[in-house]
Amino acid sequence: MFNPFITKGYVSPEYFCDRENETSRIMSEAYNSSNITVFSQRKMGKTGLIMHSINKLQDEKFKCIYFDVITTKTLSDFVEEFGKAFLNQGISKSHKIINKASRLFKAFSPVVSTDPITNSLSFELKLNRPDALEYDLDNICDFIKKSEEKYFIAIDEFQQIVNYPEKNTEELLRSKIQFLNNSSFVFSGSKKDMLLSMFGSYSKPFYQSTTFLELKPIDKDVYSNFIIYNFAQNDIRIDNKSLEFIFEKSRGITYFVQLFCHYLWNHGNKKINLELTKLIFNRIIDERKSYYDNLATLLTRRQFGLLKALAKESGIKQPMSNEFLSSYYLGSASTVKTALDFLFDKEFIYKEDGHYYLTDVLLSEWLKRL
Repeated sequence: MFNPFITKGYVSPEYFCDRENETSRIMSEAYNSSNITVFSQRKMGKTGLIMHSINKLQDEKFKCIYFDVITTKTLSDFVEEFGKAFLNQGISKSHKIINKASRLFKAFSPVVSTDPITNSLSFELKLNRPDALEYDLDNICDFIKKSEEKYFIAIDEFQQIVNYPEKNTEELLRSKIQFLNNSSFVFSGSKKDMLLSMFGSYSKPFYQSTTFLELKPIDKDVYSNFIIYNFAQNDIRIDNKSLEFIFEKSRGITYFVQLFCHYLWNHGNKKINLELTKLIFNRIIDERKSYYDNLATLLTRRQFGLLKALAKESGIKQPMSNEFLSSYYLGSASTVKTALDFLFDKEFIYKEDGHYYLTDVLLSEWLKRL
């Protein structure tokens, strides 16, 4: 039987837990051709929520486009990802429309291929003229603007554009997006401070162009019912102590809740108790030991020492305090501040309600045991 606890991607609504209010918010903005910024710490389920919203909006005849810009380094990379997503997701697959859409590009040449099994078409783009990027961007936006259909366009890890060498990227994209009156944009990401600065600072091009939605952990009672139900579908019973342990160790972060339940399901026991849950939890950590051991060699001694100290504190409010620094022999406040900024920038840690936590709860548990 199919494991209902999905740990990557999106399958269908029946395997998606709750987020009803958040989905309604996103769909409401889509119906009104308004924009929304969605953010949370990593692994909270932003992409799954977007895909769930897309699933529903496609039923409402929206043209939905999703692309992730986390790996992009330049405006050229951005236009390439947007162009591919537009061709693969945002147009009808008739020869007439494909030919028309392909003629929109000057910087890139569309390369089409056909899946030999499904006979479906897919597009890649080959860069020819870097000087024509804005031409391609204009034409994509113009095609969307003139369409009689409504568009829903989701750009994941949108804060990445701030790092492009082209310093006018925000102004350029804002100037194109603001005229797409038949479109709703979702800008999502895991770097809360950067996104709030991009969309909440008076001096920034995207100032007040969206509403905001921050994802928090799913309500524990709602999530517990989802877990109990999906285990019961395979005649598996899980006790309350196991559920409490899962939520405590995962801190309610969606990915880790799903991961623990995924492993428990695969284990095959028809009765899940606290002893088994702890056994599986330790097994998951043991499987990652080689990766975590290697991590210690990739970080500086100061960075790794600080990471270990933060893990042992399970959330600390003042990592620059003399008490914290001296307790873990971390050295001067200035050098620790440099290490803290590095760990924060690389998303090893995040800040929630004034406290610093490790992003990876399994890494946190492993470090506590050193």
